[in-house]
Amino acid sequence: MALYHFSVTQVKRSAGQSAIACASYRAGESLYSQYYDEISDYSKKGGVIYSEIMLPENAPKEYSDRQTLWNAVEDVEKHPKAQLAYSFDIALQNELSQEENLSLARRFVKEQLVADGMIADLAVHDPERDGNPNPHIHILATMRPLNPDGSWGAKQRREYLYDDQGNPLLDENRKQKYRAVPTTDWGAPEKLQRWREAWANMVNSKFEEKGLPCRVDHRSYADQGVSDLPMIHEGPTVRAMELKGIPTEKGEYNRWVRKTNAMIRGLLSKIKELVAAIKDMREEIKRLEEEPSLVDLLMAGRTHAKSAVQDLKYMSADILFLQEHSIYRIEDLDNYMDKMQIRKQSQKDLLDKCSTQKKEIKELINLLDIYRETKPIYEEGMKKFFGKEKYMQENKGRIKQYHMAQRKLTKASKERGGKITKRMLEKELATLNSKYSAIRDDFCKSRDEVSTLSRIRYLIQRGLEAKQPHKTRDTDISL
Repeated sequence: MALYHFSVTQVKRSAGQSAIACASYRAGESLYSQYYDEISDYSKKGGVIYSEIMLPENAPKEYSDRQTLWNAVEDVEKHPKAQLAYSFDIALQNELSQEENLSLARRFVKEQLVADGMIADLAVHDPERDGNPNPHIHILATMRPLNPDGSWGAKQRREYLYDDQGNPLLDENRKQKYRAVPTTDWGAPEKLQRWREAWANMVNSKFEEKGLPCRVDHRSYADQGVSDLPMIHEGPTVRAMELKGIPTEKGEYNRWVRKTNAMIRGLLSKIKELVAAIKDMREEIKRLEEEPSLVDLLMAGRTHAKSAVQDLKYMSADILFLQEHSIYRIEDLDNYMDKMQIRKQSQKDLLDKCSTQKKEIKELINLLDIYRETKPIYEEGMKKFFGKEKYMQENKGRIKQYHMAQRKLTKASKERGGKITKRMLEKELATLNSKYSAIRDDFCKSRDEVSTLSRIRYLIQRGLEAKQPHKTRDTDISL
């Protein structure tokens, strides 16, 4: 699953931090701080697979040495609470190779930081070496811009204040007031958003190039319209402890967030379903209120119909029929009528099938009777020696019936897979007669219901025509 993490903080003396110490940790090197006169040694720290200092064109070449660069930064910042550098912490993608991640990181630093005049100290950490399951990069970037000649420039400039008449505004010490204006936009919230967006676009372009479906989004959950609570970044130390089964405060918090988000998503899904159901119910109620009732249409149709259905007894029976079958709308009526037509046709098909089977069995029974009656005649002729030809000629018709019956019964026996007896056929016929009778009863009920439905639909059509005579052609329904 693609992961997006992109944070920028400041390295500050007021927080007890040192640019040399931060650079030493990120690069996994031993560096000497002239400001504090101490050595920060992280050379035994594993997992740093790549480090590089990337310089803009006007930067002194000696700043390509890490110790020289950050000692120069410490030296130019005189205030004991000075802000020293920007610290970037960016998650790399497990879906990409080390080479692809490194290429993206260098491209981002070059295009977004160095091209804007910043000196950037890049370090890539490998999860397979330091036990961290999430590959990531650290970037230390200078906060103070460089002048064209490579000297350190000012972080801020003074913008003096004047009143509406153009007179200088003075403070209580009679000195002109001013406001400090940053000389760069590196610390602006809008700049941070552009950096975050640029990184997301680079990663997503790489995903698309590789044909991967995953994407990252630099926007906050709120901007994305996602109701999930955000988790906090755990970092390599916390993740290493969690992997060893040691619970941490950050780990416990993130587990609570995952559980809470799952519950929230479930609740929101239910709420969405309820809102949709309420909307459908309101639309249905509105439609029912606008649609004339079937009883009203029946009454109108009975009044205007010129047939026997005007009889009140039919009206009472029709209303009762609709109530028994929970038919309250024209759509319900049409759906039920379609259903009954299908059922009626299905029952008719079964009746036709039973009739065919009964006819076949009766024909076999008749063939057995013919065979039984004509077999002795045929056998008597076969026994004769004298007068055989005359006998066969005199009984030609009956003998022909014998051969016909024998041929058809032999064929039927093969198709049925066994000997045919009259008793067996009569038993089958009795079963078919019972089945036919039951299907016929159901068919008659369905036929009567279809007839009732047709009458009701006819009356409702007439009722619609009576209530909307100018729309008669639009509402005609073929029965």
